[in-house]
Amino acid sequence: MNFIVSLAALTLVAADPRPSAIPPQARDLNDRAVRLIEQGEYQAAVTPLMQAYAAMPDALGQREGRGKVPGTLRSTLRRLYDTTGDLR
Repeated sequence: MNFIVSLAALTLVAADPRPSAIPPQARDLNDRAVRLIEQGEYQAAVTPLMQAYAAMPDALGQREGRGKVPGTLRSTLRRLYDTTGDLR
């Protein structure tokens, strides 16, 4: 019985249609921001990072991106502050 329940649960997880990765629009925005960060353009990187986060409205289905993008935003804002002293 436990085997059947486990198999059914596994099937439901595998059939989950929600994307777990970053959606294409958010990925493109994040990639653009990363390129700006690599060039030292921290101020310019903030907007695409905010837009990338906004492009992921499904907190559970897009949890990978909703963890990655805010981390990048946080470190970018920190670098911006270290560079300019501006709290933005």
